[in-house]
Amino acid sequence: MPPKKGTPEYEAWRNSPQYEEYRQRMRQRRRDPEFQEKLRQAMQSEEFRAKMSQAAKRQWQDEALREKLRQEMLTSERYRQSRQFMQSEEYREKLRQAMLQSEKYRQAMQSEEYRKKKSQAMLQSESFQQMMKERWQDEAFREKMHQVRQSEEFREKLRQALQELWQDPDYARKALTQHLRQTRPEKLIEQRLNELFPGEYKYVGDGQLIIGGKCPDFANVNGKKKLIEVFGDYWHEGQDPQERIEFFRQYGFDCLVIWESELEDITTVVEKLVEFHRV
Repeated sequence: MPPKKGTPEYEAWRNSPQYEEYRQRMRQRRRDPEFQEKLRQAMQSEEFRAKMSQAAKRQWQDEALREKLRQEMLTSERYRQSRQFMQSEEYREKLRQAMLQSEKYRQAMQSEEYRKKKSQAMLQSESFQQMMKERWQDEAFREKMHQVRQSEEFREKLRQALQELWQDPDYARKALTQHLRQTRPEKLIEQRLNELFPGEYKYVGDGQLIIGGKCPDFANVNGKKKLIEVFGDYWHEGQDPQERIEFFRQYGFDCLVIWESELEDITTVVEKLVEFHRV
């Protein structure tokens, strides 16, 4: 019997003539059909599998042995060839075709749950966020995205996607929680409202008031069905304020939309607020 692996005796034995003789005997035994059948049956037994599992666990508890085996694997020719093959276009194409032909894989890919998880994972990944930051530095990319966001097709897809998202209670709760902090334009409008109409309007953009699945920024709290929305130039780019006005109108509310850029002329904004409140 050979010495135990990982011991000095085993290393000395491997470098001795007895090691080569042992290998020759084992080769001859493996060619014997009777031996092959016995070995196959033994390897399929639960007892054998349990012993192999325990032996492997004991071996991997030895940190020095783990490192040695890892280095042997990393420096082996077989490992190098495997890496080269797995990085080849041929391998990637074969793998892609195999996955596409798998019925289970196709069903998983088409499921709504998979798409949501994949989208969330991508948006939350640091690599994706860094990539988007770098891309937005490109003026040509910014111009292209500006044109896309102004298209009717994009606006309709965005509207439908947002409507679906807001039907999900978890999404609505998270979205409203993230919006608890007022934006600077909203704070400026709140300040003017308090100065012009004390006790008349309240900030409800933190989810206090939901109308038809939408959350306005300010609402009159003194008997008038009036709402005020503050549109950020970036987040609401390409949106038609009249659509928001018409949406709330079907619920019996008047709505005034003020763009962030309008705050540069605060006098005009004050006039719009006064006129809206008076009507």
